[in-house]
Amino acid sequence: MRIVLAALVLALSAPEQLHTQTTTSGGLNGVVVDPSGAVVPDATVEIRNDSKGTAQSSKTDREGIYQFYFLSPSRYTLTVAHAGFESQRRAVNIMLGPPVSVNVTLSVAKATFSVSVTTEAPLVHADNGDVATSFSASQISEVPNPGNDLVYAVGTTPGVLLSIDGGGGAGFSLLGMPATSNVITIDGMNANENGNNVADVGSLNLLLGQNQIEEATVISTPFSGQFGGVAGGQINFETKSGSQAFHGNVQYYWNGRVLNANDWFSNANGSPRPFDNAHQWAGSFGGPIRKDKLFFFFDTEGLRIFSPQPPSTVLIPSPEFEQATLANVDSIFGTGSASDGFYRKIFNLYDAAPGAKSAQPGSGLSSDPTGCKGFTGLGNQPGTNTSIDCARHFFWSRSRAGQETLTSGRFDWNAGTNDRSYLRLQYDRSHNPVYTDPISSLFDSDVSGPPWWQGQISETHTFGSSAASQFLLAGSYHNAHQQVINPSKTLAAFPAVLSFGCCTSDLFAPIGNGYALGFGRADTRYQVSEDVVKTWNNHKFGVGANLRHIDWTLTNNPIFPFLSAQTYGAFFWGGVDNNNDPSPSITQMTQGFVGGGDSNRF
Repeated sequence: MRIVLAALVLALSAPEQLHTQTTTSGGLNGVVVDPSGAVVPDATVEIRNDSKGTAQSSKTDREGIYQFYFLSPSRYTLTVAHAGFESQRRAVNIMLGPPVSVNVTLSVAKATFSVSVTTEAPLVHADNGDVATSFSASQISEVPNPGNDLVYAVGTTPGVLLSIDGGGGAGFSLLGMPATSNVITIDGMNANENGNNVADVGSLNLLLGQNQIEEATVISTPFSGQFGGVAGGQINFETKSGSQAFHGNVQYYWNGRVLNANDWFSNANGSPRPFDNAHQWAGSFGGPIRKDKLFFFFDTEGLRIFSPQPPSTVLIPSPEFEQATLANVDSIFGTGSASDGFYRKIFNLYDAAPGAKSAQPGSGLSSDPTGCKGFTGLGNQPGTNTSIDCARHFFWSRSRAGQETLTSGRFDWNAGTNDRSYLRLQYDRSHNPVYTDPISSLFDSDVSGPPWWQGQISETHTFGSSAASQFLLAGSYHNAHQQVINPSKTLAAFPAVLSFGCCTSDLFAPIGNGYALGFGRADTRYQVSEDVVKTWNNHKFGVGANLRHIDWTLTNNPIFPFLSAQTYGAFFWGGVDNNNDPSPSITQMTQGFVGGGDSNRF
């Protein structure tokens, strides 16, 4: 109890200035003095938002100090007046992060004049050691940015390395900390997915929304209590809003095959440059619904891509291997048996592969030219001149389409002199081809995000010139699902997954997709936060509370049977490698594809 009381007394008597910003706002403070340097108490201080026309007034205290809390990022006009002195006017840019300090010296009244000075947030805030870097909308827009990923601009901050870990295209390390130790907020709403604690992104692994951002702040050394949720950095984004005048923009980006070189491996194998295409756009429009009172802002962004998959060499069975295997299986299980039909379905899929007609004999590997991997069932006995290929190969690459579209709207309302609020809604829909099969497009699978909703309601209230509060209610719903394009056709084509070997890539290409029936995750989030600041004589007090609730709903559909042929011999004998097990029982062989760790079995 003594320790708690001592800490309380210390907090009440601390003269240092308290932070007056949250993840969605900034602040302004300063000291007003006369020409001799003496403080000027009871001076009238007004700050007016140049874009919305809203104004707040305050008075300097007995030490000549003025303060404004929870200011939205924008350009403001600061006016200071006192009887017997000339009025002073300053232009101030308020950004997310530490409060801006603007000290004003009043001159003895002579003639009316104004001084324009632009002041921005400092890099290092002396009150508590926070290190922050702020970005304006133009800086975010004009920094070269592949894909226009919102988080990419963070990479220009000192001490940041992009794509260290965390995945999702939004991983970055700040001052050596892992990507999973950062927090990203958009209009105060936590934008991390809580599986890996990295930025939540759409199916294309991009965080769209760059065109709707007004300000961004990267706090690389967060000492303030409000940033104590993680050990790394705090990245805060504030979206644009409407203003007194109508404004908007349109952007378009294109990238295509004519601008890109062929892949090195494609050149080496004599394959032509694959087709690729990317269209990306952004557009916004905002303005007043009722001047000085109600404003709107609308933004849409999207990306359409058609890109090739990484090229690779694909091995499939040779006609000789197929004929010998079918003959051997039929001799064991009988012509027209279920095993016969199963093997024929496998070989039909291999023979119908896009590159099968142009496939070259052998594996194309100097270490194993025939592609037999020690298999002797075709007469390739040691010491003989027989050299029958077990495999044939072709070089493969295929392009597929993906897309993502983001739409958002925001309404700002100046309800009164002391009340400001806004409502923002955002919808994102995306589709990404995550797996492209070299044998058949029936086994291709995509990740799609049918709905991704986000929304925030915020209200800021000032209590005279000495106190203010900011309230935030936010929520989101995100559903991502991976599945083949046509599950029923995939099931009819091959209702299993067949692979060759557990730890090597120079056997036959696999057949099937174990996620044909789909799997995914939907998460629903709620967030409520409140911040209050109060000035009392020489003391500044602040308190904040934040509540986040997250629900996960997992979709895990049944996975197909997984069949792994550890050797070509096991496949050739219908389940058991007869070379390593010279006298298998009929029961063993008729089991066909069975699971287990035996290296001689499927």
